[in-house]
This record gives sequence, structure tokens and C-alpha cells, in this order.
Amino acid sequence: MIQRRQWVEWILANVAGLLIGSVLGATDGGLVHGIVGDLLLGASIGVCQWWALRRYLDHRPGLGWWPFVTTFGYTAGVVLGRRFASTITTEHLLLGLVFGVFVGVPLGLAQAIAVRRLSGGQRAALVWFLAALAAWIAGELVAFLFYFRLEGVPFVGLAVALLSGLALPLMIDRSVPGLPLSSYSEQRKT
Repeated sequence: MIQRRQWVEWILANVAGLLIGSVLGATDGGLVHGIVGDLLLGASIGVCQWWALRRYLDHRPGLGWWPFVTTFGYTAGVVLGRRFASTITTEHLLLGLVFGVFVGVPLGLAQAIAVRRLSGGQRAALVWFLAALAAWIAGELVAFLFYFRLEGVPFVGLAVALLSGLALPLMIDRSVPGLPLSSYSEQRKT
């Protein structure tokens, strides 16, 4: 089972990554705008998430790619969302949901590829993809509720962390020698 410390680190990492990236770029009032701002936000999220994962997964090949896949998955999603979300709907909150799908799919796929390599399993990758998709739908809904203002960013980070964190036990428990397998894995053995 995932420990309280791992949860706290994951939540702090996501909130910090979104705050740093938002100040640097993507949120209204950020220092850098456009795709460079999106890249900075994606990189901030990826590096901070990597920081939270490194203690538990550093022995696994491929963890070093986490910041890169997160950066490019996030940026691809935001670019696609900006381009196509408003062609699907113009209603504000529904637009947040659609934008979340556009962000969550490429980001979730990119990270799922990394999770598959880290955990050695397709099931872990699929669960991660679904959790990341749900996380970014929730996160973008929160961002739209706050109209992308900086004061809403910690709540976006919290939404992303809580929902994506649901998949952490599957990734971490299967990857770290000596940690017990998740209860689902234990049930499969019997």
C-alpha cells in the first residue's frame, strides 16, 4: 500500500509543479506566453512529479524520461485543446471538460508508456492512463472555474494529484522490491 508520506509528496509535487509552471507561463499573468509557456508548465509538472517518484522508482529504468514525456504530452494536449475544444462547445464548464480530455489523453498516453516500462505491466499503464485522464478533466474543470487565475492553481494541482494518485499504488507497489503488492494483486494470487 502507498504510504502517507508518498501521498503527501505526490500532492505537494503536483501543486508545486503547477504553481511554478503557472507563474512562469501558462496561467494569466505568467511570464512567458504561448507554446513556450505551455512547455514550461509541462516541464515543471514533470520535474516535480519525477521528484516525488524518484525515491520509490529510481532503481527502475526509464524514470529519467518522466519529465520529458510529461512536458510533451501536456504541451500536445494544450495545443490540441486550444485548437479544437471550442469547436465542440462554447459553454464554459463543458469547455473545461472537453479541454481536460484534450490534455488528459496525450499526457495520459505519454505517461502510461513510461509507467508500463517502470512497472512492467500493461494493467498498470492502463490504470495510469485512466487516472491521468480523469485527473486532467477534473483539473481543467477547476481551472475553468477559476478562469485560469493564479489563485486557482493550487486547487488544480490538488485535483490532479488526488485523482492521478489513485494509480500510484499500482505503479509503486509493483516496482519497489520489498513493498507489499496492492490488495488487488494479492487477491489475484488466491
